[in-house]
Amino acid sequence: MARDVPMKALICRGFGEGENLALEGRPLPQPGPGQVRVKVLACGANASDWEMITGRPAYGRISRWFLRGRDVFGSDIIGRVEALGPGCTRLQTGQRVAADTFGSFGGFASYAVAAEKLFVPVPNGVSDILAAALPQSGTIALTAMRGRVTPGMKVLVNGGGGGSGSLAIQLAVAEGAEVWGVDTGAKADVMIEAGASRVFDFEQEDWAESGAEFDLILDLWGTRPMRVTCSVSAWKWAISVSARSRIERICSRVKVSRVSRWRSLPPESNWLTMIGSVPMISTSTNSPTGRSVSTNTLQSISGASQA
Repeated sequence: MARDVPMKALICRGFGEGENLALEGRPLPQPGPGQVRVKVLACGANASDWEMITGRPAYGRISRWFLRGRDVFGSDIIGRVEALGPGCTRLQTGQRVAADTFGSFGGFASYAVAAEKLFVPVPNGVSDILAAALPQSGTIALTAMRGRVTPGMKVLVNGGGGGSGSLAIQLAVAEGAEVWGVDTGAKADVMIEAGASRVFDFEQEDWAESGAEFDLILDLWGTRPMRVTCSVSAWKWAISVSARSRIERICSRVKVSRVSRWRSLPPESNWLTMIGSVPMISTSTNSPTGRSVSTNTLQSISGASQA
């Protein structure tokens, strides 16, 4: 039986550039109350995983102290439900599901266990690889744009060539906004394809010195102080998802009005369906070299089953 066969997991020991990772056998995890076990079909790799592995920036190292010895990362999990813990009623064995398990992680393994409430069904027609690019990136993009953007607004996305950035650009464009994107020159085509009307190569020009004002700024990297970001925001509305900016806001005495902290969507929200409501979606897969591969058309996601 499957429970008698150790699973494979990518174990992280200490900090490093990949030499601290090893594929090893582990006991099959058992779901507790309110948890499900899935056979992992695909797992997205995010910047947050690399930060935990390398310990850089410093908050990646600090975060590891609070993870209680967890040594298997990966949080954008696509899997097939294999076992249900006591009290699970939403899902059924055999269902193909997706979740963002950030905090508990465990996706870089053959099997993973997480709370049932985190998972949503993956619609037919969406590949495992494509779906694995969405949980964390899609949640950030939706949290930043949905309900905040109105027609005619001018929006800037710093980090527009990445997974969250390319989705955020499209969500804003779909709401009728003019969107400018910032990233490396190698990702200019990704931002343009996503709908950005102007793009900045941050290695060549500083968007904060462009003289333009924006109604909404999504800063995915926090490469400058929040007071600088907000100085080019017409309504002093800026959203940062970087730990650096969050720490800075706590420690500094600079008062900025209407600065919104990133919050995750409720776990029961079917972000797959919400993202699919946008007519044309593309996601970007990033490599350490900075190259991007754009994948078009997630229209079929609009047919996703509600969680």
